[in-house]
Amino acid sequence: GVSNGTTFPSADVVTAFVLTTALSAADEQAAMDVLASKWSITNSPSTLLAVAGDSISSGYTGALFDCRNFSWFRSVAVSLGSRAVCFNTAMVGGWIGSLVSPYGPLANETAGTAAVQFGPQAPDTLDPLLDATKFTKQILIVYGGHNDFALFLAASAPAGYGATIWTTLQTYCQARQAAGWTVIVVDCIPGTDITGQAETERLSFNSLMAANWATCASAFVQASALPWVGGDYIDGVHPNATGQAMLAVVILPKIQGLM
Repeated sequence: GVSNGTTFPSADVVTAFVLTTALSAADEQAAMDVLASKWSITNSPSTLLAVAGDSISSGYTGALFDCRNFSWFRSVAVSLGSRAVCFNTAMVGGWIGSLVSPYGPLANETAGTAAVQFGPQAPDTLDPLLDATKFTKQILIVYGGHNDFALFLAASAPAGYGATIWTTLQTYCQARQAAGWTVIVVDCIPGTDITGQAETERLSFNSLMAANWATCASAFVQASALPWVGGDYIDGVHPNATGQAMLAVVILPKIQGLM
């Protein structure tokens, strides 16, 4: 037979349900999940989900620099189950700003040393994932910024740098929207490695995002508003299991709201 444009072999069974009440998207998915578990039905995911960011999202554990199963993104992927195909493209050391620092020595690098920048890599690493013929929703979470402020010595972070990083991120997100992504932006949480003028610039970056996120995204997560304490970090910088769970709890509903 033929259903929704797809031809099924005679050995396959196509079942249609006629209901007197329209189901919400969440109810429809719940019903599909039950059917899939009982009769080994394969549900084709309708959502593509990816994250671009740094070691907070890639899953830095202290012992491992890159442990995807430790990241908040893993928890989100598990929660979404068969509803989404998920790609974690975050990278340790990833930052938003220019590939070579224009501001002189960094806290753990020499002047002019190239750093890992996730922005320019998007056309090669992210945009090829897009496929509107397979997915009705293609969602990208952009969660970066920490290294842009943490890498600077507190004394060398220039005034206005927060605005520069926000503008760079805004341009990046707008380019991803143009490519076909639905974007969610996440602001920058505090860390013991961001102090002095660098902390002032982080706060400026967050304020600009909170006020202007709608210019480059469909949703905004204010992760910095969570009640962060020392016990939520591995090293004062990277969230531990508790901190990663906190991030998952606030990011997941924003994703579900766009699915």
